[in-house]
Amino acid sequence: KIQSLVANEASLTNFTDDFCLATMLKGVCLRCLKKNFQAKMCFTEVIMNEKTITLDKYVLPFSEVELCQIAMEEGELDDAKKHLEKAWSYTKYSLEARLHFRLHSLTAQLKAKKPVNKLSKSVNASPASSWPNGLSRADDGDDNPFDVQFDPKIDNMDDGP
Repeated sequence: KIQSLVANEASLTNFTDDFCLATMLKGVCLRCLKKNFQAKMCFTEVIMNEKTITLDKYVLPFSEVELCQIAMEEGELDDAKKHLEKAWSYTKYSLEARLHFRLHSLTAQLKAKKPVNKLSKSVNASPASSWPNGLSRADDGDDNPFDVQFDPKIDNMDDGP
């Protein structure tokens, strides 16, 4: 219980570590309940206490991974990438190998979700991008006067006698 931790802050030697662990676990529960805003607040609070955490350094990369996952769920791929890179930057913490499985998985998911080329979306949305498709359907049975086949056997095209 976070309230009991806060109430007994003076008597606890590692208050910040215990508080951040409880806050991170609360954030995980909130994320599972789809209360992303509250979950983000919990994970952000953990990260804000980075300098005062002494023992439980693993809560920092785990919080970054949770923020990455929330950002991916919300479609904020740039934020997701930022949190993922920050999570990868942490080293020498408890449960590091376990978290690396999630990091590799999230990296693969992020690469799969990234748009290949932002320009192609704007070009594909324009009317000019559809004209080659119209040309490929030139022999669709309509009587278009511009659907003339070129005959290379015709040598002389002049109008004179």
